[in-house]
Amino acid sequence: MLDEKTLKILSRYVWFGDKEELVKNEPFKVVAYAMRYADLDVYPLLYSLGEENLRETLRVALPGWFDKKSWNFWCIVLGVKFEFPKRSVR
Repeated sequence: MLDEKTLKILSRYVWFGDKEELVKNEPFKVVAYAMRYADLDVYPLLYSLGEENLRETLRVALPGWFDKKSWNFWCIVLGVKFEFPKRSVR
């Protein structure tokens, strides 16, 4: 389970919506934005969530949660090969 206290700290990387609601209802979105925008000094805090939670964040990510650079970085660091989430073309 994701640590709510840590998620509240990481929510500083989310600039939209109700942060408390996001922490409660969309914790992987909060983690994804931190994985995308955080500086290296925040990585130990991210790792405290556990590698499996970070992998799950990549697995459930929706388009817009990551850019390609951060996506590729985390896939390499976590040793996974997930397809980058893309918006569907109508």
